[in-house]
Amino acid sequence: MRRALLVSFACLYLALGARLGSTFMAFSEEVMVQPSPSSMMLSWRAEGGDAPLQVLGCRQDGSTHALWLDDRPRWALCAGGRIWPVMTARYLGGFLFWPLGLASAALGDALIPRRVLSATLGLLALFVAARLAREAEGREAGDLTVLALATCPTFIVTHTLFLHYETAPSTLVLLAVSALAPALRRAPVSTSRLAAAGLFCGLALAVNLRVVVL
Repeated sequence: MRRALLVSFACLYLALGARLGSTFMAFSEEVMVQPSPSSMMLSWRAEGGDAPLQVLGCRQDGSTHALWLDDRPRWALCAGGRIWPVMTARYLGGFLFWPLGLASAALGDALIPRRVLSATLGLLALFVAARLAREAEGREAGDLTVLALATCPTFIVTHTLFLHYETAPSTLVLLAVSALAPALRRAPVSTSRLAAAGLFCGLALAVNLRVVVL
């Protein structure tokens, strides 16, 4: 019964996320971190006139080379006819999202299929938070955490739209805390768990340096 209830909460979250993902407008903050087909970009900051100034993009010959831009992504790798963000901004890493580019053959470059994947990844955050609450306060607290997050507009919006450079750090920090969960029971923490916690914290910093405030 309890498992069926948790599954129903997860399905509710996915249904709400699917509705949002299919109707919400696309915006640059959502796509800037994703590997995408390379293109030239225009800037209207040309000096001494209204004509647009062409900004350097990936070379059209498909060669592999690094790219530095005044806009986002700040630093990228051009390879295979795609632009692969390395640093989206001075404090945002982009390379952890490269698997999306590798999955483009199946997902394509349309935004909605990627939002479906994004919402599915949100399930990880949902259940990691629930597991941690269960470890700290008991089974009922874990169940209530799933319900609260599955119906929370902020959680649904940030995990359905591709804003994982903002949400992934908190999920990774939760994973790090979960690795140290035996300490909540005053039990010894193994070396492997300490290493896993360090890895998750390092990945969180690689995604977004602002994770230090967590």
